[in-house]
Amino acid sequence: MLLASYKSTRPGLQGIANRVIRFRLRGPYSHSEIVFEPTDGVDDLMPDGSAAPVDGALWCVSSVAAEKLPAWSQTRAGRYGGVRFKRIALSPQRWDFVRLHGDARQAAVRARIHEGGLYDWQQ
Repeated sequence: MLLASYKSTRPGLQGIANRVIRFRLRGPYSHSEIVFEPTDGVDDLMPDGSAAPVDGALWCVSSVAAEKLPAWSQTRAGRYGGVRFKRIALSPQRWDFVRLHGDARQAAVRARIHEGGLYDWQQ
């Protein structure tokens, strides 16, 4: 299990949001994801039943404010904002990584329980 922190800047409005968040937080990152790896033993908890990469993308989980939740989301599918699983191809040019030594299974269970849940300021 990894923590991936986004250090790049996306184009358009998302890029403006990246800059604003980094400025507000006074740091180099605008977003972080928990990344589940094939060796984490959480296949059964992933949305498609596998933690193996697909086209180089791994399952990640985080909470987002302005992204539409996927149709298979357990709660609030199709609505904007909340905890979501997403496959992301994580290039080292855009992300920094830290290995997490916690219980990957416990993290995945917690993410599934809170899937669709909003940031506290959105409620």
